[in-house]
Amino acid sequence: PTREKSHSGVILSPLIFLMGNKILKKTDFDGRYSTHEVLGRGSFATVKRAVRKKDKKELAVKIIKKTKLKQEELKIVHDEVKIMNRIDHPNCVKLEEIFETN
Repeated sequence: PTREKSHSGVILSPLIFLMGNKILKKTDFDGRYSTHEVLGRGSFATVKRAVRKKDKKELAVKIIKKTKLKQEELKIVHDEVKIMNRIDHPNCVKLEEIFETN
């Protein structure tokens, strides 16, 4: 079972990564999800509450500005995505989808 909390709780799960560069177009993301308030910010990423349009499920979306990343940092992000893609545990955030845009 996937742990889920509303945006007034701590974390929304599953998580979506939205990164600037290749897998799907941003319009694909916008067609499937609506984004709402900022839940948190880091040095090169912002986490927002998102709602999947087809079933109204709340999720968190981590938006990473790839233009702000050095090559080494980008590799770390890709490694994080690979690791998160393999994790399947009720106490861990589940990676739902990855959108990579230009």
